Amino acid sequence: MIDKLSDAGAVLTGKLAMVELAGGGGYRLPSASLTGPGLNPWDRTRWSGGSSSGSAAAVAAGLVSFAIGSETSGSIVTPASYCGVTRCVPRMDWSAAWRHGAFLDARQAGAVCAYRGGLRQYPARHRGRRSEGPRIAGKSFYYTPQYVRPLKELKIGYATLDFDERAEAPARVAFQAALAALKETGVQLVETTLPPFPYGPVLSTILAGNRRRSLRP
Repeated sequence: MIDKLSDAGAVLTGKLAMVELAGGGGYRLPSASLTGPGLNPWDRTRWSGGSSSGSAAAVAAGLVSFAIGSETSGSIVTPASYCGVTRCVPRMDWSAAWRHGAFLDARQAGAVCAYRGGLRQYPARHRGRRSEGPRIAGKSFYYTPQYVRPLKELKIGYATLDFDERAEAPARVAFQAALAALKETGVQLVETTLPPFPYGPVLSTILAGNRRRSLRP
């Protein structure tokens, strides 16, 4: 990943804190990071999320224009959400994901940026080559804004349970305001419910299987 970005003219300015073992030690405790909890620059009494804690915090604080991290099960999406920055995780697909040289649990590498436009050129440099791993499909990705569908044609499903019952009481007003803001953009909001599957054990089973396949010669 560093080689790809360097070839594109990027400059490595430093290494950032992450939850150990790409979240292998768990995400629930901020102290799972060897360097201690990543502090949220908007409120230093709160966590910046994980496992790519430092990546999102550094971007939100204006220390770097963008940062990279690893994504397994929310490792980039969560801290980007906590810190109010944009994330780029092109495809949750091991065959297309670039993870050469990353920790085994890392599903793929991705980036966080202060605004969406800053990530336009990133995916083209993100793609992997077949020579970089037996699981890489070698498929390309390019940002093509001329083909982006109008917002009014998009549907966004959301589970009301997550916004009403599962959300912490102080955050519910903000969550409802976020839904209202989305609706104002013209997108179609659709209330939905998710089946009561054991999502945690299912994810663990999938990751365990992927680890075994990745270790095969």
